[in-house]
Amino acid sequence: MNGKVSFVFTASDIFKTLIQKSEINTPYLQQVSESRRDGRILYLGISYRFGATKKPKEEKLQFDNNL
Repeated sequence: MNGKVSFVFTASDIFKTLIQKSEINTPYLQQVSESRRDGRILYLGISYRFGATKKPKEEKLQFDNNL
């Protein structure tokens, strides 16, 4: 397909290891809260590029030697 097709696969928290922990310590209140999300996310994407791609001209690097 001449480099016009791209495939993307993304996975998020497959092993359920994401933990969000918050802690409140005041003279009147001490609280520790821990939560996990139940959603495991899998994403599969396909991208197809229509038409021709134009490559910009490569500019030569110019160095400034003035100090």
